[in-house]
Amino acid sequence: MGGRAVPEVAAVLAGAVGGWGDFSIIMALLFVNASIGFFEEWKAQGEVNALRASLKTTASVKRDGRFITLESALMVPGDIFLLKGGMVVPADCEWVEGDEIAVDTSALTGESMPRKVPDRQGDKGLLSGFVVKSGECLARVTKTGLNTEMGEAAALVHAASERDTQGIFEQKIMNVCEVVILVTLVVTAIIVFVQI
Repeated sequence: MGGRAVPEVAAVLAGAVGGWGDFSIIMALLFVNASIGFFEEWKAQGEVNALRASLKTTASVKRDGRFITLESALMVPGDIFLLKGGMVVPADCEWVEGDEIAVDTSALTGESMPRKVPDRQGDKGLLSGFVVKSGECLARVTKTGLNTEMGEAAALVHAASERDTQGIFEQKIMNVCEVVILVTLVVTAIIVFVQI
């Protein structure tokens, strides 16, 4: 019998032998455990939705020799687009030409100070989710959507929310349930033995 069904079986046994106190405790623990699981699932789904929403940005993209406004979801690797102060970088890309720009990388790296691109080492890479603080440049898309660093982070959060894992508090509740179940089974066995 799987560990998941044991508390329910113990509750049924407790009710069958008239152990209403044990029955109430087990049902209360099961309710708390289910509520915590629901809350954690709801919270994780909210985080995934927020990450997805942050990926829905637009940019001025060069197509057929002129710039048009497109959703980042429609951008493809190789597209050239305009980046300027105040914009969120819509895709993983690399600086092509223009001003040296300052970008806030804290969304992904946690760094509090803006970074210059291109930097002194010649790094021209920009990641989706960075915020351009100043400057204007043209950039070439290298990765889009779920293939970006931000997209991979969203996919990991989504995968973690779907996994059937227990938090520490849930584990403690299940441990208490197991003790109550054990006591209920022992008391039930004694009652059955005495009545025989």
